[in-house]
Amino acid sequence: MEYSRSGLDLLLWPREWHKRFNPSIMLLIPFGIFVGIYDVLNAQHSIVNDYLMTANSGIVLKILLALIIAAIIGLIDVACFAWPIADLCRYIGKRTEKYVARGFHVILMKSYALSHLVFVPLIPLTMPPGLQSRWLNQESMLYSLIVSAMLIWQLAILLRTVGVKTKLEYTGKLIVGAAIYIWTTFEGTAIGYLLYLAHSLFGKLAAIT
Repeated sequence: MEYSRSGLDLLLWPREWHKRFNPSIMLLIPFGIFVGIYDVLNAQHSIVNDYLMTANSGIVLKILLALIIAAIIGLIDVACFAWPIADLCRYIGKRTEKYVARGFHVILMKSYALSHLVFVPLIPLTMPPGLQSRWLNQESMLYSLIVSAMLIWQLAILLRTVGVKTKLEYTGKLIVGAAIYIWTTFEGTAIGYLLYLAHSLFGKLAAIT
């Protein structure tokens, strides 16, 4: 068993863990499904709350349909986030003649998928009755501050993967970090709209079943 040797290892995972990320796509599918399930559970328009928890019949079929939708959304999410960022890393690496690991696109997808673990504790706040209170709910300032801190945490995890799997210099990593921060906002908005469409589509399909 491997033990963390520092607070940084505890927060951002040991460097050895990041080194184990590889370009094999075998684990990418379950990783993508995990992200999709998180996206669906955390969506503003909730398939779980609006359709699954109120279903009177066909619950097994509806759960299967929800999982298929989650898998599609999750794989789109990891690909749309990681591919342009990995392209940027490879571009910077080529311009500065710095090493970038083979299959870095898939490696970054895996890192992005697993970085969603930091957000899992927030899921109960989207589920009725949830753990919401006057001070901690999706509309509260405290919730916004927690999400902002977790986004920074996620960014740090991704940058550690970049640091382990590439030899980009500090300036290159700074550019990549800024790109991740900006791209996350745009990509998150697009995924949010996709979740809204999925919610509407699920409602129509659920009515048939």
